[in-house]
Order: sequence, then structure tokens, then C-alpha cells
Amino acid sequence: MPAGQLPVDVTEHGPVSVVTVCGEIDVATAPTLQRRLAALYESDQLRLVVDLSGVTFCDSVGVSVLIGAARALSGRGRVHLVGLRPVLERLFEVTGIGSVFVIHPGLSTAIDAAGTFVPGR
Repeated sequence: MPAGQLPVDVTEHGPVSVVTVCGEIDVATAPTLQRRLAALYESDQLRLVVDLSGVTFCDSVGVSVLIGAARALSGRGRVHLVGLRPVLERLFEVTGIGSVFVIHPGLSTAIDAAGTFVPGR
């Protein structure tokens, strides 16, 4: 894959958009993820699941993109994460960043939880 490209697929599961990311999220590729997420939350998609199970590396720029999506939805929706590698999960836990997201052990759990979200509650 050419440098700077990041495979990001979006699939719809009822009212939930699942964003599946593969590869390395870094300073060169993070803008691709940011654009895909922004297109969703700017179109008022409030039920987002980001599947990171195919991500092999994520630097601080990638984490910032995820936090930015959570902030953009703040008060209107939540970003649900699934597929965190242990290193990233530990980083989120130690820094407290994990509280910004809803972290799930599996994709079906994340889709179910995101699908039952009621904005404004």
C-alpha cells in the first residue's frame, strides 16, 4: 500500500455506522481517518463504532483523531471502540483517555450498545 494511505471502510448496521480501520494510524495516515469520521458526525450520525482490530500501530496523532471525534459528538453521541490492542488499551487506561469512549470486547456488543443510544440522555 502506498505511504500515507489507510484503509477505512464504513458499513451500516441499522442506525449504527461501523468504521473499520486497518494498518498503521500515524501522522501520514491519520487525516484519512479524520475525514471519514468527520463526514459521519457532520452528517449527524451519532452512533459510531470504530473497529481497530486491524490496526497494527497508532501514534499520538491517531489517538488525537479518535478524541476529536468523541469531542465532536459530546453531548449528542458517543464513540464506541472495539478491537483495541493491549498496548493501546493500556495507554487509554493509564492516561484516563478511555473514559472519553465506550470500549467494548467485541463488535456485536459495540453495535448493540451504540444502537440503543438515545441522544440527549
